[in-house]
Amino acid sequence: MNKQLDIQSAKNESSLTTSKTNKLYEMIRDRSETIAKILPDTNDSSSFVQACMSAIMSNPKLQACQPMSIMKSVMESARYGLEPNSPLSHAALIPYGDKVQFIIEYRGLLKLAWNSGIIKSIDYDKICKNDSYIYTKGYDPTFQHVPQIDGERGDVIAYYAVAETLEGGKANVVMKVQEIVEHGKRFSRSFTHKDSPWVTDFDAMAFKTVIRQLLDKKLPKSATPAGRLMQEAAHIEDLGKEKVEMEIVRPHDEVEVEMEIVRPHEHEVVGKELRPGVSSDDFDEIQSFLDDITKMGGDFGEKLYPLIGTKTLTPEIWSRLEDDTKQNIYETVVSYAASLEEDYKR
Repeated sequence: MNKQLDIQSAKNESSLTTSKTNKLYEMIRDRSETIAKILPDTNDSSSFVQACMSAIMSNPKLQACQPMSIMKSVMESARYGLEPNSPLSHAALIPYGDKVQFIIEYRGLLKLAWNSGIIKSIDYDKICKNDSYIYTKGYDPTFQHVPQIDGERGDVIAYYAVAETLEGGKANVVMKVQEIVEHGKRFSRSFTHKDSPWVTDFDAMAFKTVIRQLLDKKLPKSATPAGRLMQEAAHIEDLGKEKVEMEIVRPHDEVEVEMEIVRPHEHEVVGKELRPGVSSDDFDEIQSFLDDITKMGGDFGEKLYPLIGTKTLTPEIWSRLEDDTKQNIYETVVSYAASLEEDYKR
């Protein structure tokens, strides 16, 4: 009898999982036109949508996340034109409990740098104890690195990234290992965990750190859309300072990380009901989405589709609206979020 119950329970669970998977599939497919509009012109929209669907459908932990959070991360990935969780290792969709975090990896930063149209060359490496190098700063800066080829290179002492612009300017960032470590401790939630990428693939995280510093602080700013994307990606740290419980599933190594939740908000009560049917978690999701809309700029409708839903605001309906009406819709959502914030702080 118990065995029969177990079989039935497994069937019911499988049916629920399949139903949710199908809904996620439909959600992404229904928004394919919006995704195509957000993607940079150089991207193939059908290929991108398929990559996103494959990333989600092959990862049960992503499927268990809130649909709105999944869609928000897919839209972020589309805005940068970086396929998530693919063999290209440009970006990753990582589940944190029931939320999804979109993270740009160092190869994604390199792609955005090349797409910016301001660089002639870019390179990165590590300096080992037995390598030869010259590094001076000041009015006549110099940087040269000759790796040891014939013998052991020895322990790593520093990491660097260098670039030359199309106009002939040169820039570099050199960071000692200890500086990389301090940076990781400051900005990574999972730095000390045994399964953190800082532990399992320190080189990749170190390369990402120096490349990000190079793009953000050393290269000239560009007013082109591709240039702004590069600067924004380089300027934003992935994980911030606060400790957060997370289940990390890297695209290729299936690493899982679990940590204690410590939210940074002074007044936050997780799951607090602000008004009937609306919780503090819902407010966080709406506020985060509006923040992203503000950063994106452009046609507010394209950014609001995932929030309002295609049944309420289809592309056809949106195209027929006056600009003032579009703006009013956006301002209504902002006002709603502001009213929720007052409830949130009580």
